[in-house]
Amino acid sequence: MKNLVIISRDWKVYKSRFEANQELQNHFILVDAGETSTDLILKQAELMIGEPDLTAKCVARCPKLDWLQSTWAGNNKLQSLQKHDYKLTGVKGVFGLQMVEYVLSYLLYFTRRIEDFNTLKQSHTWSQLPCNTLSNYSIGIMGLGSIGQELAQRLLQFGMTVNGFSRSDKSINNVNEYTYQELPKFLGSCDFVVNLLPETTSTNGLCNRQFFSQMKKHSVFINAGRGSAVDSPSSLIEALEKEWLKAAVIDVFDQEPLPNDHAYYTTNNLYMTCHTAAISDPHQVFDLFEKNAVRYCKGEPLLYEHNFTLGY
Repeated sequence: MKNLVIISRDWKVYKSRFEANQELQNHFILVDAGETSTDLILKQAELMIGEPDLTAKCVARCPKLDWLQSTWAGNNKLQSLQKHDYKLTGVKGVFGLQMVEYVLSYLLYFTRRIEDFNTLKQSHTWSQLPCNTLSNYSIGIMGLGSIGQELAQRLLQFGMTVNGFSRSDKSINNVNEYTYQELPKFLGSCDFVVNLLPETTSTNGLCNRQFFSQMKKHSVFINAGRGSAVDSPSSLIEALEKEWLKAAVIDVFDQEPLPNDHAYYTTNNLYMTCHTAAISDPHQVFDLFEKNAVRYCKGEPLLYEHNFTLGY
């Protein structure tokens, strides 16, 4: 029997699901559930479920920890710690549709000129502004993991030209793939650029002043990957003020929550969505934990195991 500790804001959901699963209880003992735990409990923890921002505060005090099921897709907060002597599994396969809807909502917002029509209404003006369908635009997806690939396939159905940017060749049908060495060419070919890259040494600060200056004029930048991809707010603000870009949609930030005096709040043509593009559903996360628990008990490889060497 292995000791399980749950450290999560949704701990009540996970505890309830665990207590409803007799098979799990035949293999694991739930010794604690909450948003924090005591040192005495942590010393007993062999398995853990929880958010990276909470578990990162305590994994160093878990000498017996063998497996941690993260509730997020990104695990950079755990990656940044020195302790890597345990299995860490992330969440995949549950965020794709949310991300598709998030990106699609802004693609249509700009291509169907919703803000322009609202401005006309406010000025009591009738004008039939021309609009193009998505098939007239190209989108660049930075990061072709499971979420990026699902986004690509969905947007291809709208007839969009889809360009992909990735560390390695994914050979996705009908997607034009670019390498890191081809970044300027990639940026110059896109009307929209969506960042979904993980946080690694090669992606930190990738979206800098030079990056934005190489984007197609009047294009839109959407960051739903990691806040660290943008090297500094000043780079993005300059790009918007100099009209290198039409607009930017930012869901993730280096500092969260963003201070109320941050310059982003008063930057024109910058849209903020406060890290809500794709939110973990605790029931879906627990479904994944159940599948991985079966594999764990059989000594099989776990689904979506984080590679501490690669950083994702």
